[in-house]
Amino acid sequence: VGSWLLTKEACAALSSVVTSYPSSSLPAQLVTTAGSLLISTLTSLKHQGAAFAAHRALQELSEACHAYSSNAASNSLGNDSIVNLPLSWARRLLHEISSTEIVRDSTLRRSTGYALGFLSVMRSEPPPNIAPRSICPFVLANIIRLSLPCATVMTQRLEHMTTSNSSYDFMVFIQHLSLSSQMNSYFVEDANYQWRSRVHALNVLRLAILDAPLASDMRKFVGDAIISAMI
Repeated sequence: VGSWLLTKEACAALSSVVTSYPSSSLPAQLVTTAGSLLISTLTSLKHQGAAFAAHRALQELSEACHAYSSNAASNSLGNDSIVNLPLSWARRLLHEISSTEIVRDSTLRRSTGYALGFLSVMRSEPPPNIAPRSICPFVLANIIRLSLPCATVMTQRLEHMTTSNSSYDFMVFIQHLSLSSQMNSYFVEDANYQWRSRVHALNVLRLAILDAPLASDMRKFVGDAIISAMI
């Protein structure tokens, strides 16, 4: 009991220290290290209470980065490393659930930790009426890609569906996959495919769909998520 309570308080203390700085003078190295520690905590913990504490702390750090970004933009000054931290954290999480070397030894029950990490970063983006949201569609498109079967299986199934019903263009849901970073390949290549990656991605999608603050962002991805779960 004492271990997870200690972790919970440590996460809260870490975010409090970082966010106590004025948004215009965030120390880049401190924020970078704190975010890395929180992600490591999220992806290694088994206790839900401690994981949610790390999730809240990471979200507060991401919000601080966005506040710094807004302040830097208004003053035409700023440290790009801080501005880009939320996206770099999202990329790290995507790498950890897609890398064959990492995901091969991952524990499926830790999908919650990955999902909470993604939610922290996506929730922290300013509302669309303030600035265009770029991290949410990027993350969700990549998660959709990872939640699908490998390229060979997808190609076979799509060919079967489109030939059996020529009036229906099943490939229409690819429009959201085009928002991912993998523009040269909509589906995961067979050699890089890991079934654990797909399970992690589907679990992330489940929590993202259930997350009320992301409802407006998830709306256009719900259809893709349903197809991913069924195909």
